[in-house]
Amino acid sequence: GNCFKMVSITKEMQHMIEQKHQLKNVTTIYNPINIEEIMERADEPISIDFEFIIGVGQYDTNVKQFDKLVYAYSQSILPKKNIHLVILGEGSLKSKLIEIAKQNGVENKLHLLGYKSNPYKYIKQSKFYVLSSAHEGMPMVLLESLVCCTPIVSFDCKTGPSEIIEDRKNGLLVINQSIDKLIETMNLFITDKALYQYCKSNTLQSAKKYSVYTIGKQWLELMEIN
Repeated sequence: GNCFKMVSITKEMQHMIEQKHQLKNVTTIYNPINIEEIMERADEPISIDFEFIIGVGQYDTNVKQFDKLVYAYSQSILPKKNIHLVILGEGSLKSKLIEIAKQNGVENKLHLLGYKSNPYKYIKQSKFYVLSSAHEGMPMVLLESLVCCTPIVSFDCKTGPSEIIEDRKNGLLVINQSIDKLIETMNLFITDKALYQYCKSNTLQSAKKYSVYTIGKQWLELMEIN
């Protein structure tokens, strides 16, 4: 309790810490992203010749809820429009995800590509990023997605998505854990081309406040170094 400042990585966490510990000296400084490096790596080519949406993360535990994503995708208009689903990452739930895809007739459109050291080039080529998690910390992949000029569809889960995504500005927030709304929202991004283009046009700009330069300045100000 006798520290000068306590730093949280999301505003929502800041409020949780303040309430739990009755603190007044908490501030939020986001983790920085290296925009130039991400942009450079995102430009590398990939050998995928179909349209797709993407999700990224490990699936040994079900925090990422890719089972819900595969199901929602299967019930959306995307498979009929020949837009595939790509998931990067690995985990023991792989056979379960394949099983859900099979049961719902989309096994030939689900691509579990495993771990990739450069996910950015896949994110950049995707139509949009989907976050279907039960909860998050500060989902850096959402920031990285915005830098790749890829808008986002995300559950409004704790903590982070609602601070990164401005609804209908750089992505779409979905009522937390509503599968029906997730399906509806994914459809909207395909049918409402003007909304999609508008969100896509705001992606990179909305990520700039998380640059190493901006965040570095906040740390220097916090420590009163100038």
